[in-house]
Amino acid sequence: MSTWVETVEKAVKFTIDNFFERASGIQYYEKAESLKEMRRYEEAIVFYEKAIAIENNVYMYWQDFGICFLELERYQEALWAFENASKIEPYDVSVWTNIAYSLIALGRYRQALKPNETAVALEPENHLAWSSYAFCFQQLKRYKEALQAYQKALDLEPNNPEYWKNVGVCQEESKNYQEALEAYKKAAEINPTNPIYQELVNVMEQQPNRKTWSLKFW
Repeated sequence: MSTWVETVEKAVKFTIDNFFERASGIQYYEKAESLKEMRRYEEAIVFYEKAIAIENNVYMYWQDFGICFLELERYQEALWAFENASKIEPYDVSVWTNIAYSLIALGRYRQALKPNETAVALEPENHLAWSSYAFCFQQLKRYKEALQAYQKALDLEPNNPEYWKNVGVCQEESKNYQEALEAYKKAAEINPTNPIYQELVNVMEQQPNRKTWSLKFW
């Protein structure tokens, strides 16, 4: 009889201990969130680590952990955190765009194609995901695919001057100078207060076969 009672007591103690462990994990997470809101990222990381040490299967712990690393430009660690988040919640588009962003920041454009592909498949109406996808193709000099992806982004966000500027760059690289000029004009029309776009138009009109993007405006 006493053995049965001891077993029940141990089970109850285990359940209570688990409850308080979970509660403390949430408390660490909330403290980390508060610090992140104040842009105290280094301190926030310490509390995310504590939360993850207690519960390593909570998606938002890993996701927000990664965001702190992004803010600190610690891209390899951000990538590690986001990859862990993606294993827990593979259907959240933001984790895939964050993985892609981290890889792009590390200059790993070819590897960034896959998470971008996943992001646009999960959320085809996400213009930022299409733009990120296009940018990777652009950096890999796969201009036809870049233009297709930028067009998807523009279908969703037609008044984004940066998308039009990048279309112009890809058209220039493809030696489609008239199309490049039209894209630069569109960027300048949308945002006439940005002198970069008008300068691109001016250079293209004066020397249509010169690579305007080599002027390093961005």
